Amino acid sequence: MKSITIKNLAGLRAFAEKTAHSLKGGETIGLVGDLGAGKTTFTQALAAALGAGREVKSPTFTLMQVYDLPEDWPGRAPGLATLCHVDAYRLEDESEIYGIGIEDFLRDPHCVTVVEWADRVPSLHRWPGYRELTFRFGKGEERKIENGI
Repeated sequence: MKSITIKNLAGLRAFAEKTAHSLKGGETIGLVGDLGAGKTTFTQALAAALGAGREVKSPTFTLMQVYDLPEDWPGRAPGLATLCHVDAYRLEDESEIYGIGIEDFLRDPHCVTVVEWADRVPSLHRWPGYRELTFRFGKGEERKIENGI
């Protein structure tokens, strides 16, 4: 597993932008890590790099938020149309997330799905295109990110 060190917020944004430019659609990115480790901040920066165009907040109570992406956004793969952001923190059972229709987004080749607290939804590993990022605290503002991207 590859591990990188992110020195600060600007570094996290740059990593999210690089990740955004690598996405083609159909991917699911599982985010794992302690509270405050950078999962939501990464998702916000990823959404901005994809052109989501509005403030991204963690959908802790609604579980899922969907963002339409503009056509022809610079640096983004053509045909990538939707970002689905899921927060599994409050799940009691992973079946809850399937009950609100996440499968439609996981199957959509024009969608990227980001799941915070992905370790609470172990069945995500079975989906083609699943990748996982694990966020760990480093010194000060540093974050260590272990990734499969």
